[in-house]
Amino acid sequence: MNGASPKESSQAHRPVTSDIIQAEWDATLHRLREVGEVREYNARVSPMQYTYVGIVDRADLDLEAIDRILFDNRLLAIWSRTCTTKGIQHYGGEWLWKWRKAVPFSVKRVGHLERLVPWQPQHQWTYRFDLEDEDTCT
Repeated sequence: MNGASPKESSQAHRPVTSDIIQAEWDATLHRLREVGEVREYNARVSPMQYTYVGIVDRADLDLEAIDRILFDNRLLAIWSRTCTTKGIQHYGGEWLWKWRKAVPFSVKRVGHLERLVPWQPQHQWTYRFDLEDEDTCT
């Protein structure tokens, strides 16, 4: 069974519908609301839209907990987090129409952002899955 958990292997063969992705997204939003104030988000999953969620930035906001919650949703791939002058942490990504494995991820701050107008983003981070090529591992 190549190391996959029973849940992972049963989900891998299950067709993914909008209803399944919506249920996962609703559960993710519920968990996010326990950590912070969710201000902006996709209410409905759609293959025609990218994922976004905005969380009010405050001094005690646990960004690591938010990252874990978002990456626990295995029908979601987060690309970036952008901190705006309006005090919102915006996360952007895409819906996945196939289950992905639970894998480690990393986050890196993007270099300097050119701010031509005051309301442009202050800072930005990118996310990536930490995947290893199984053929090169010994």
